Amino acid sequence: MPDRLSPGIYVEEAPSGEQQIAAPPVTLAAFVGRTLRGPVNEPVVVDSIDDFHRQFGGPWQESGLGACLHDYFENGGRSAIVVRLINGGRRALLRLPAGPGTLVLEALSPGAEECLRASVDYDNIDAKDNRSFNLVLQRLRGSDSERVADQEIYARVSVDPSSRRFIADALLESNLMRVRGAIPFQRPDRSVGPGALAPVSWVKIDQPGTDGQPLSDYDVIGSATESSGIFALQKVPHFDLLCIPPPGPSTDIGPTVLLAAIRYCRQRRAMLLLDPPQECETAEAVMAYLERLNLATDNAMMSFPRLVGGAVDECDDRPRASCGAVAGLLARSDHGPDPWTPWRHSPRLLRGTARPASEMDHNTAEHLIALGVNVLHRGGGGRVILSGERTLAGPECAVPAFRSVRVKRLTMMIEEALRQGTRWVVFEVPGGELRARVRAQVEGFLSVLAERGAFPTGGGYPPYFVKCDGETNPQGEDVRGSLHFIVGFAVAGPGQYLVMRVSQTVEAARVVPLSMDRFRFAGT
Repeated sequence: MPDRLSPGIYVEEAPSGEQQIAAPPVTLAAFVGRTLRGPVNEPVVVDSIDDFHRQFGGPWQESGLGACLHDYFENGGRSAIVVRLINGGRRALLRLPAGPGTLVLEALSPGAEECLRASVDYDNIDAKDNRSFNLVLQRLRGSDSERVADQEIYARVSVDPSSRRFIADALLESNLMRVRGAIPFQRPDRSVGPGALAPVSWVKIDQPGTDGQPLSDYDVIGSATESSGIFALQKVPHFDLLCIPPPGPSTDIGPTVLLAAIRYCRQRRAMLLLDPPQECETAEAVMAYLERLNLATDNAMMSFPRLVGGAVDECDDRPRASCGAVAGLLARSDHGPDPWTPWRHSPRLLRGTARPASEMDHNTAEHLIALGVNVLHRGGGGRVILSGERTLAGPECAVPAFRSVRVKRLTMMIEEALRQGTRWVVFEVPGGELRARVRAQVEGFLSVLAERGAFPTGGGYPPYFVKCDGETNPQGEDVRGSLHFIVGFAVAGPGQYLVMRVSQTVEAARVVPLSMDRFRFAGT
């Protein structure tokens, strides 16, 4: 880039947006529910169970989210998105004496476990400046702990509204507290004595927060316009799996939540992982529940039974949802040596000491799998195995191959990769050269997947094909910002293609499935 030593307009040639299409590097699961603390309706990425505890609090028997997240990381999950929901709840208050007045600080997030404290000193502040001070805020791991989870330092803040370091404005950047009410004229009293060796003194919360009431279905669904509930995930560009653990120890999400979550997962090209209600303790009860639910979708995967033992809270041996463990298993399988191998050829073993809450015979397990319910059971050596790779798609599914979890997730990944990876074409000059570049780019992407075993081969059929020519773009070569191409890849067997049409226009990117009856493949 040339040195710009004088003002003016500079024109530079930018590199083309064309680049290799890559699959998402990490399977990302989203967990939505109650936690002890943390931001509300804000998706936060955590990379370990310790990271979750630091930001959202420890095990809590009033919510199944923590235990499910523990199972997720134990079984191979690498990163997760956590969305904290709350029904009511009060924020904790902390009061700093300020001469005859008080500076009131309020916790940014509600919750009874927001263990916050503050300290004030006047170090390195001019003796003539009687309105400035230094403020240290800390969040502790727990009420009986001195371990610091988060700390923020605000140097030379002031109670003077005209100051560039006005305390109310400075704390707008805080992840811990905000100023509440009027600002006192006098700065807060010193809580740390003068001098480098003075002992640190802290002002603690004097009005604890509260956790609110158990979540209702409306709290979980939230609002798309307000980006709350499951729609808080609108703030992240991508997620693969959605887990909504039971919102309470004796409650489950209702059919309304299921329908909203499935619809949202379909929009975001993700899959909902779910468990039957807690009252379904036997296979017969699960079958009756499915008959009452009357739900068929290829964007959801159900597993049964629940798990017991091996949770992060060893004192809590109640059955818990298995969705977290299944999400971790999927994440581990996606990035293993055989990510696209059908599960019947590669058993999926759970890690840890968790065990199924109930056992069933082989015939009953096969019956559940035929209904679309994947079964957790003990195998050889006592290891827990997840049998089945079925979505909840019914026998009348428009694409029968989508009854396979592997095929459905592979297809969603390819759709999203093509939508995003070929977006650059709308800025290019149309014509035969552009179509050839797109064809080469997409073929390169599919060839990598083929090398990883994503597509069945044999019988002389190619594992995939790409068609991008004048036939797929009949509007002519002079229409800029518009390009259409067709992609097919084998799913159920060699030559049994799933075909989709990708349309890139200035307005939007669309992927529409096609029938092979509507498209004659002549080979390449």
